Amino acid sequence: MTKREFLTVVWGAYTLRALTGTSRPPFSPTRLCFKGVDPEALSVYAHGINLTLNSQGDAVVARPLVRENDAIDVYIDGPLPSTLSTAPNPETIRSVFRQGDFQHFTLRYRGSVGDIRWCWSTPNGQLVIQLESFPTKLDYREDFAAIRKDLERIAPMLTASASGAAGAEFAATSEASQSTALEWMTLVNRELNELTVKMGRLLPVLRRRVDRTVRVAMSDRLRNARPISHRHRVTGWRSTPVLVQQLCDSDATPLNGHLRWEVDQLRAVVMGVASSEWYQDLNSSLRLYVDQLFERVNDWSKALAHIPPVMHLPNLQTNLRDPLYEGAFRHLRALKNALVPLQGASLVGLKDLPTLYEYWVYLSVVAVLRRRFTKVVSITEPLVQRVGSHLVMVAGRRSRITMRDDLGREIRCEYNRAFMGLPTTDQRPDSVIWIGSVDRMLIIDAKYRVQNDSDYVSRFGMPGPLAEDINTIHRYRDAIVHTQAPHRRIVYGGLVAFPGRDSARYRNHRFYRSWHAVRIGGVPMLPNNTAMMEELLDAYLSDLPGGA
Repeated sequence: MTKREFLTVVWGAYTLRALTGTSRPPFSPTRLCFKGVDPEALSVYAHGINLTLNSQGDAVVARPLVRENDAIDVYIDGPLPSTLSTAPNPETIRSVFRQGDFQHFTLRYRGSVGDIRWCWSTPNGQLVIQLESFPTKLDYREDFAAIRKDLERIAPMLTASASGAAGAEFAATSEASQSTALEWMTLVNRELNELTVKMGRLLPVLRRRVDRTVRVAMSDRLRNARPISHRHRVTGWRSTPVLVQQLCDSDATPLNGHLRWEVDQLRAVVMGVASSEWYQDLNSSLRLYVDQLFERVNDWSKALAHIPPVMHLPNLQTNLRDPLYEGAFRHLRALKNALVPLQGASLVGLKDLPTLYEYWVYLSVVAVLRRRFTKVVSITEPLVQRVGSHLVMVAGRRSRITMRDDLGREIRCEYNRAFMGLPTTDQRPDSVIWIGSVDRMLIIDAKYRVQNDSDYVSRFGMPGPLAEDINTIHRYRDAIVHTQAPHRRIVYGGLVAFPGRDSARYRNHRFYRSWHAVRIGGVPMLPNNTAMMEELLDAYLSDLPGGA
């Protein structure tokens, strides 16, 4: 098989050549980045074209370099020692042989989509090559568009719930506010206008207090005793201590100090959003709202700069009794909660599809459970948020939502929860559903990958979830137990959600039948194909003691 050289890097006495047996990919821009070395010390060729790196070591290539399931051969010429490693999965690479100044490595990307790194270490230093692994199937683009569209439907609902509840208790959040699909831009604009009115009325009439100070002064230092500078020379002059009280009018009250602290917190959040990389990619109309917000918050911060900040104010709500302060605090917190999820966020792209799929599965499961548990008791920051026509997300973020039905029963859904202090090792499944009253947990792991090789199909009859993903659920069920003796098991069962399409045929798959046998299995799940997941969730709720 003829192999095609797609990347060449010349670094001093070293040359790295990467070859693959796949055909030349279609045009789709990708970013190539080199870190750790002066870009001027490198000569880079991608698809046979000499690239010019910018001062940060970046370049844009017209075609993808690496695609999922690629088998890549990397040859390095240069004096030893010289090593090559990969991230985030170090098992991707294998050293084939070394002879003299020549080395051969093989890399296997099995279903990997997203950012990858090659770390090349030599006596000259360490060069990190950052690439993107692209999908090869048209299904990826179709699934990305469908999942993104569905998230645009789900995410605003959850965003509005969190932001709407910021100014009041979650128990007071109405069903209407939970289901209203508010645009982020509209939310920020509304809260900003209302906060501007409240602060404009509040700042000129801040609550003041009269401070009484008591001090001891000598009688010859009192105001009407003159001349002070010569009296100490008079023989026999006696000076007696006098108690002096002073009254001082000041607006440096704890309440105003807490107002300043809230304003400073909002200012820090706005600065964090405005300095993010994705924010610069938005159009000017979207940036205008944040820019205006920063200017106004900066003015408010300057107006309160003379007041010492107060972080915690005990019994704030009971002591306020002032609609101006109550309104200002409510809108300050609503704005902050609307912006906090955007700190550290990134625009959602095709390479984020595996993570986006995990988020979508979690949020879709929450939406299914909301049909029974209609009242949101508490909710943390949303995983995905709309910014105008854009979707942004923060990788690695945790999320938790607690819901209650009409009978008062509660259910808690958590994403990316870490189980620490277990008898064996710590565990971190994607999503867990937990009904605390019966102490039974359902684990859902979302994996955007399907195994469809001939060996798998001959064994299971059709494509489906990876066997290693099913085994991971077994590990979770055995490992996640109560941390106190007798370490009772708390996991009811587990499911692997995967991007399958043929739900009717999948009912004959072993991993579907295994759910009914041992409560561990796989379930296909994509937009417009969630019926099987809904069916299994109903079975989970019905099988629990008392039936939810």
